[in-house]
Amino acid sequence: MKRGCLSSNQPTFTQNSGHPHIQKSVRFSVIKISPLNSNDFEPFLTKIKVPPTLRNQLLKALSSEASKISALLTTPLMLTLAAFVYRAERDIPAELPQFFEILFQTVFTAHDKSKIAFTRECKSGLDDASLQRFFEAFCFMSMQAGHLRSLKSASFETAYQKTSQFTKHNCKMSDFKHDIVQVACLMQVEGYDTTFIHQSVQEYYAASFIKHCIDEAAQRFYDSVRKRKEYKWIQVLQFLKLIDEYRWAKYYRLPIIKSAKEYLSQCTSWEKTKTLIIKSELKIDFDENKRVVNCRAFYSEDNSNDELSIMSHKILFKVLECLHENYDFIYKLSKTKNINSLHFDSGSTVLSCIDILSEEKHLAIFSEIKSTVNNLSEEILQLEKIVNLEESKINIF
Repeated sequence: MKRGCLSSNQPTFTQNSGHPHIQKSVRFSVIKISPLNSNDFEPFLTKIKVPPTLRNQLLKALSSEASKISALLTTPLMLTLAAFVYRAERDIPAELPQFFEILFQTVFTAHDKSKIAFTRECKSGLDDASLQRFFEAFCFMSMQAGHLRSLKSASFETAYQKTSQFTKHNCKMSDFKHDIVQVACLMQVEGYDTTFIHQSVQEYYAASFIKHCIDEAAQRFYDSVRKRKEYKWIQVLQFLKLIDEYRWAKYYRLPIIKSAKEYLSQCTSWEKTKTLIIKSELKIDFDENKRVVNCRAFYSEDNSNDELSIMSHKILFKVLECLHENYDFIYKLSKTKNINSLHFDSGSTVLSCIDILSEEKHLAIFSEIKSTVNNLSEEILQLEKIVNLEESKINIF
């Protein structure tokens, strides 16, 4: 949002739609606006003259418990795009993939129609479908290079050049940028950066790129992500679970949970079980009387994207429930036993979970491991049904 004064007495406010030139004017200063919340939806839609009937229907659709879209609508642009989608479809999809798929087509057919005698011409020369495929590849290439949401000029050019190498469509970089920023409004120019209007835009269209890849390329992606455990792909994988279910199940999820099940099934003794929690710690909170008031588990290393570590953590939380009546014992143990402890502050102590669990020799962990293995077995059966059903279709021909 820009605030300026074009006359001596009258302040002027303007908002750009992806073009930053006006903010360079010495007559204007840049003001950051707060994110929208659901209370802002109705007055904003009223202000941009969405017809009352359409407005009420849209607000009802966004307030539905099934809708996951409203969480995205934190800027005027995102809410405006949602209004375009609703006007074109008379519905707001409950799931994000359907919303983004409709969004790309809608911004080229509905955008700016409400503005009389004003249209934005595409410069890339690509039809809507071809431009979408190019944009999908661009989103993936930028994420693969580690450029999440915001790209410097050099990063934008690198992603564009790599996209051009791996797509059959071709256009000038300046024309592609114009169409995505000025027409589709899926990215915005902010100073020297070009930024996706929401992180999920980049993530969904990167996932869509994988969906449209041949099997060999998709398998290499799933194998790489599974082995390297890079956090940046987590939401992309969530989208792929919905739009590329067969290959996601076969090449990504099934290998992970089969490996985890095999490992957990071997944890039949305390010595084997200790390897599950070797990196785990308990955070102990004391009150002013030095009594334990809280106890929770966490990991001392950043391995939150390790599936086995996540399962181990869930198991530990169950074990902690069995330790609630032993807070006094835990406190005495931390003070009297010769263990490696760390004080975050005067009211906290961190000590190894193994020091507590091995001392208590709780059977709860074995019970929870068995329950986890059973849950994994059920998930494996469900995923194998998905894979087998798709592969059975070869018999049609």
